[in-house]
Amino acid sequence: RIPGLGKGVRASNRSASAFLNKLRADVFDSFHAGVKEMGLEPAAEKAELRKAADIINNASGRANLGALEDAAGLLNKLQFSARLTASRLNLLNPATYAKLNPKMRNEILASEARVAAGLAAIMGLAKAGGAEVGLDPRNADFLKIKFGGRTRMDLMGGFQQPVKLAAQLLSGRGVSSTTGREMVLGDP
Repeated sequence: RIPGLGKGVRASNRSASAFLNKLRADVFDSFHAGVKEMGLEPAAEKAELRKAADIINNASGRANLGALEDAAGLLNKLQFSARLTASRLNLLNPATYAKLNPKMRNEILASEARVAAGLAAIMGLAKAGGAEVGLDPRNADFLKIKFGGRTRMDLMGGFQQPVKLAAQLLSGRGVSSTTGREMVLGDP
């Protein structure tokens, strides 16, 4: 609503959307070439390409909401980006990978392992440089880089929160990110 600035913000939003759409299309083209090399029957090829599209959409934070697809607008009003949350949960779910062709599954898991190795290297370098890196999965600072007393950098892109929640629910305990004190869940 600020004169002149609004046009720039809208243009930036459009360019970011265009970039992500192009990226999704390029990755899909790469998957398409790999599926073609498998020499599958047309129906099986189409099914594999559908699975590839789902993985690409999940990896870029655009999950299908299934039965809740028609309620996407309402869900976004209740919670920031329901598609992003669903995509992160899908990618953490082993069943997502069990449905894939073994060759495609191995390729995707190898790619995810490279991303994890890169994140681990960045966190290791940050720790070597004097920053703190949270390693307790019950703490809100799990896998975050902490500089000084108050500055935190989260490189996990929405993957940290479900893992932290699961660790807290399974252990029945949480750890304060400010005091480091362990708390029993449900205690006042």
